[in-house]
Amino acid sequence: MAEFLSAVGAGDIIETLVGRRPIDYLAALRTAHRALVIHGTYLDADEIELLARHRATMSVVHCPRSHAWFGHRPYPLDELLRRGVRVALGTDSRASAPDVNLWNEMRLLATETRRAAPADVLRMGTLSGAEALGVDDRWGSIAPGKRADLLAVALPTGRAADPHELLFDPRAGTPHSVGVRA
Repeated sequence: MAEFLSAVGAGDIIETLVGRRPIDYLAALRTAHRALVIHGTYLDADEIELLARHRATMSVVHCPRSHAWFGHRPYPLDELLRRGVRVALGTDSRASAPDVNLWNEMRLLATETRRAAPADVLRMGTLSGAEALGVDDRWGSIAPGKRADLLAVALPTGRAADPHELLFDPRAGTPHSVGVRA
């Protein structure tokens, strides 16, 4: 771990942060090339503000099904999105979810918790994750020159004010992977 921290320019982080508040850990990461705040379940207003100011290099990874399994207080998703913090979705582990399926994380967030608009959920599960990892030049959206690993989903019949609603509709089919390399 010490070698890794030195390689990313944070070799003295452990000594610096002993006895500090969580925001001090976040502040220490603001100069990192890229930092992921995994879960971020109990972020306060100051921490969210710091993440918003450093959106270019800091992202939050939310795992909706693990969050629900642990029974935590409501996730601060509304505030994170309102402040412009990049939120990507993650899968956590089989200890707190029946599988590690990102589609199921997206579906839970879009349909059961209704904490974000379906279009925002799709972005969090695709482009926001690629941006958080610094690979959005190759992944995360359908564009010329990007890798195109696609899902095909049979949509239910009907109309919706937001077409993304049909994508996460409980009547929608199971996604099928369609790998295409451009």
